[in-house]
Amino acid sequence: MFELGWLNMKKLIILLAVLLAAVAHGFELPRARSAEPEQLSDATLECREKPVELGIVLDSSKSIWLFDFLHAIKFLQDLVSYFDIGPTKTRVALISFGDGVHIDQAFNLTTYKSGKEIKAAIGDVEHQIGLYTSTWEAIDFMRDHQLDVTHVRPGLKKVAVVVTDGNSQEGKKTAAAASKAVEQDINMIAVGVGKWVNDQELENIAGGNSNMVIRADNFPRLMEVLGTLRTKICQPNE
Repeated sequence: MFELGWLNMKKLIILLAVLLAAVAHGFELPRARSAEPEQLSDATLECREKPVELGIVLDSSKSIWLFDFLHAIKFLQDLVSYFDIGPTKTRVALISFGDGVHIDQAFNLTTYKSGKEIKAAIGDVEHQIGLYTSTWEAIDFMRDHQLDVTHVRPGLKKVAVVVTDGNSQEGKKTAAAASKAVEQDINMIAVGVGKWVNDQELENIAGGNSNMVIRADNFPRLMEVLGTLRTKICQPNE
C-alpha cells in the first residue's frame, strides 16, 4: 500500500496553502488546453519539419510565483509540441536557473528521444525559488555543455530561448555570455515577462539583436506570444 512520507505530506500541505492563497488573490491558473489552432504559412510548416538544436533557459528565481512558473512550463510544453522531435529531427535541451544553475533538473539534446518524453521532463522541472538571478551562468552552461560543438549536429541551426521576468544581478556578465553564444552561431531569443525586466537586459540576452526580443505582459498571457516565438525560431539567421 502506498504510504505518503512526512516530507511529501509537508510539501503537499504547503502547496495547498499556496494554492488557496493564490486563488484568494485572483491568480489565474494554467489551463490544460492548448492555444487555439492557428493558420500556418507554408514556410512555417516547412520549418516545423526542419531539424533544429533547441536550448531552453528558464528563470526560476524568487520573483516568479509558483503558478506563474506553471504557466511558463505549459508555454514551453506547447512550444515543444509544435516541432517534429526525434534523434534525427529537432532535439531539445533545458537548464533552469535562479541562484546559480539547477544542473540536477537539466537535460541535454540526447537525453530524450520523443516530444512526449520532453514534455514530461519539462513538466517535472520544479520551481526552485532562487534568491538570485544568475542569467549569465545559465547561458554559459547552455553554450558550453548543451549547444556546444561536441553535442550539436554539424550544419543545423542552433537556437537558445531564454525565458525570464527580471534583470540579472550581473548585467555585464549576462551580455558577455550571450555575445559568446552568438559567436558560436547560437541564435539567442529573449522572452521577457512582465514589467520588471528592462529592454536593455532583454536585448543583451538576445545578443544585441532587438528583433530577437519578445515581451509578454504577464505569465498567463505567455501563450499570446507563442506564435511569435515559433516564427523567430524558424526565421533564417540574420
